[in-house]
Amino acid sequence: MKKNIIVKKNSVTYQIPPQNVVYMEKDLRRIVIHLSGMASSELVVYGSFHDLIPNLDERFLYCHRSYIINMDEIIIMSHNQILLSSNEGIYFGKDTYRKAQKTFEEYMQRKRKEFS
Repeated sequence: MKKNIIVKKNSVTYQIPPQNVVYMEKDLRRIVIHLSGMASSELVVYGSFHDLIPNLDERFLYCHRSYIINMDEIIIMSHNQILLSSNEGIYFGKDTYRKAQKTFEEYMQRKRKEFS
């Protein structure tokens, strides 16, 4: 069982099921968590990816200094963009693409083995 992602906003603690996170976006000192399957499509918290990353499972790809993506939500990965199930595109450079593509392919191979 995958553990929930725990974040705090003001004095409220949120437990977010990882499968409900489409991606996370860093904006200055804020983290915008883009959600699916929940009443609110975004949750904005203050913090850093540095504090959040150790609590994420293998489905999350830190593909750019500003983005962490749930690889289960990836529809298409091209040389400079990832298209997500939410129809949002994440753009990045060529060097980032190579690393992201390798990580994504390894993740998909592990998932295929789990279901075989």
